[in-house]
Amino acid sequence: MASQWGIETQDDLRRKIEELLALTNAAQRALTKEAITALRLPLTEYHKRPDSRRMSQVERDQFSRMVHVAFTQLPKLSASRTWENRLFEMESTLRLYRSRLMPGSADAGRER
Repeated sequence: MASQWGIETQDDLRRKIEELLALTNAAQRALTKEAITALRLPLTEYHKRPDSRRMSQVERDQFSRMVHVAFTQLPKLSASRTWENRLFEMESTLRLYRSRLMPGSADAGRER
């Protein structure tokens, strides 16, 4: 099966979301340009380089949509006063997509 980012199953997608959540949480804790950049790099790569011919069904149907939404919520490096809110929005989006994969997941006990 073709796969652009190695996401062929729901479990692969959940792991990728967890990676992005970890980067988001690190950026929320640090609130530095470096932490924001570390989050921006993979999302920018996923957003700018989709190739539907190489994508798995999961990447095409779920991952690319999630990336598009999360990418639009990325904080701008030049607007530090918005970082906290934008990161919270992004975290909420990622958690929503993750909960759709794992019905009944307990996101209520969110840790920072």
